[in-house]
Amino acid sequence: MEPDTQQIQAARNAQERKQTLDDYNNEMAGRDTGRMKRFSFEDKREIEQKEKREREKTLQDLLLNADYLAAWNAATDAVHSAQGAVYNALIKARDDLTIAEKDHAELLSRAITLEDGRKVFLDDDGSIYAENGHELQIEAPMHIHPHAPSWQDFKDSRDHLIKADQHYDDIAEKESRLQEIDDALHDEHAGLSIEDINALKDEAIEIQHSVEPDNAIKYEESFERSATPVVAPDLSF
Repeated sequence: MEPDTQQIQAARNAQERKQTLDDYNNEMAGRDTGRMKRFSFEDKREIEQKEKREREKTLQDLLLNADYLAAWNAATDAVHSAQGAVYNALIKARDDLTIAEKDHAELLSRAITLEDGRKVFLDDDGSIYAENGHELQIEAPMHIHPHAPSWQDFKDSRDHLIKADQHYDDIAEKESRLQEIDDALHDEHAGLSIEDINALKDEAIEIQHSVEPDNAIKYEESFERSATPVVAPDLSF
């Protein structure tokens, strides 16, 4: 093939590749080029758009149905009521945790302290334990606070702190879950059925019941027992 002919053919090939790419992009975007379509995007796009229209029936459309509206109103009312109860419970749980942290820090400040700074605690049988629960065989000089807490005092305070922390986290998780429920109920395109809405309402009611004082009494009683001060033995020997 002569050089001029080769250049002409190369230019034609480049033009054809450009046209093919342009046609592909136009058809992919749904633009009408005025020419016969070369790629099979149309059927797939029409199916996707139809499915999207069916899926995106808006919340406002659904609320035109009286039964749907009644279920939705009941659910949102339940969520708002639960959010108020959870908020109050979270405030109390935060306050209880703060007190537990301060009490535990104060207990540690009175603990027997080794020369290396470790806190240790004397059991009723004379055994000495570190904070991690390991029994120590020591004869090192110790600084002894006149009201140093016993090993049992330490365990009670530690368990009380752990329980308060877990309780706060549990309430915080319930607060987050209620926000998720509220978001779902107000999602314009969630397409929730009445059964879905009733299930969310029941979940919100259950969450509220779980944080109301009458249902939290077991935790409260446990919390009060663990907060009862214990007189430490006199270790000033």
